Amino acid sequence: MQDKNLIKIGDLARSSNLSERSLRHYEELGIITPSRTKGGTRAYTQQDIAVAKLVQRMRDIGISLDQISSIATARAEHETGAKSAKAVRRQLLALSNNLMKMARMAIELESEVTEVIMAVDECLSCENKASNTGCPTCPMNEVSKESSLADLIWRD
Repeated sequence: MQDKNLIKIGDLARSSNLSERSLRHYEELGIITPSRTKGGTRAYTQQDIAVAKLVQRMRDIGISLDQISSIATARAEHETGAKSAKAVRRQLLALSNNLMKMARMAIELESEVTEVIMAVDECLSCENKASNTGCPTCPMNEVSKESSLADLIWRD
């Protein structure tokens, strides 16, 4: 590769912790569009690297490839700036709503985890059998009535 700022797919895969197969799939979905050398080898720019890492972060938090692809291709699917802007805005609002929903769910779950940790902490010096019948006064017995997480842990 002549331009030292361009890298091959294997180098991008190693630097982004993505597989070459994933990168090719992202290309098929219109998420990343590498240039090609005269020999047909994919050549990735620094912007492609940044996009690959962004996509991985988005995937890590549960954003679907369909949604990422829709965002990536929304602008190019329209003939005018106004139509393109409306489509991109619609996609970004959907992403924002999705992120807010996930954030609320994460906060609610974290709150439940904290509550269960506090109940577990009360059991740190307990010598009774670890079960809801082995320790009738165990705080986990009460917490498990209100918390699905505690019930998951404490169920006999």
